[in-house]
Amino acid sequence: MSFEWKEKPEDLAMPRPPSAAQFDPSLDAWILSRYADVAAALQDSRLRPAQSEAVPDMAATRQASQRALPAALLAEWQAKIEPLAQRMATTLPVDRPVDLVAEFAEPLCAELAILVTAAPADDLERLLELARRVSAVAADPDAAALKPQAAAANAEIERSLAAGGFPMAGGAFVGLTQTLPALLATSWLALLRHPTELAALHADPNLIPAAIDELLRYAGLARTVVRFAQAPLHLGGADIAAGQKVLLALTSANRDRHQFPDPNRLKVTGRAAGQLALGAGPHSCVGAGLIRMAMAASTRAFVRRFHAAQVCEPVRWRGGSGFRAPAVLFVQ
Repeated sequence: MSFEWKEKPEDLAMPRPPSAAQFDPSLDAWILSRYADVAAALQDSRLRPAQSEAVPDMAATRQASQRALPAALLAEWQAKIEPLAQRMATTLPVDRPVDLVAEFAEPLCAELAILVTAAPADDLERLLELARRVSAVAADPDAAALKPQAAAANAEIERSLAAGGFPMAGGAFVGLTQTLPALLATSWLALLRHPTELAALHADPNLIPAAIDELLRYAGLARTVVRFAQAPLHLGGADIAAGQKVLLALTSANRDRHQFPDPNRLKVTGRAAGQLALGAGPHSCVGAGLIRMAMAASTRAFVRRFHAAQVCEPVRWRGGSGFRAPAVLFVQ
């Protein structure tokens, strides 16, 4: 039986406005949402990621993952994935609506996952089904009933990809086949909703690498990240005790008008740097370079092929409190 994320009709792209640090008794956690507070928390060594307990020797694992993603290898992968993206975009039909998720983003990202993790192509469908189960819980952490099957699916993916030698290959496979297409879908939808910005990228594709930061700021997926205080600290006006949970609202911080003027508008040129969608500091996203490369390569093909396209059906969303993205995105 095929597994699907639950779908909801509403568009939750607008985060809540950033505010002073506050303690939420229902979550038993401090919530930081202002840009300055979240940026400081991401750099503070006294706050550890929630997943650090689940991964033995997290520092060594991060170092191994970083060594597996040198700039030269990213350039090699880009040289393969960029022409593939162009070919895939070019072959999409013009006489009917096209679902950018199922017909472009997902198959392209699956090819990238095979390239990076050495996943066997003849076992791809089974691995994708397992990855959907893992991603469903990442997208909707409140879905407790799904967690046992997600954990089992993740373990099975890791076993299946162990021979490839890529560190944390299971997480990489899930990220590339599930999270990355979702990020592309939200980014491309943002461009379609800002046709002037889309036209600017089409007129000058050299703007695309720099525009990736703005797309991450405006359409980044991770709504919050969790940290735990290893020692007492004062941050954002809050006195946080050792052991307390701290939720960092990335999407709210990335829409903080004190850091980004006119924050609810996509602006692919002239925007200040510093978005936090991929984290920052010692626990930032290990695969940030890979994500940026893949976004730039695929968005270049998207801009070239779909610069005059329009969304032609209502967008249906999937996911939950972790992240949300279009389930389908039909354009013509």
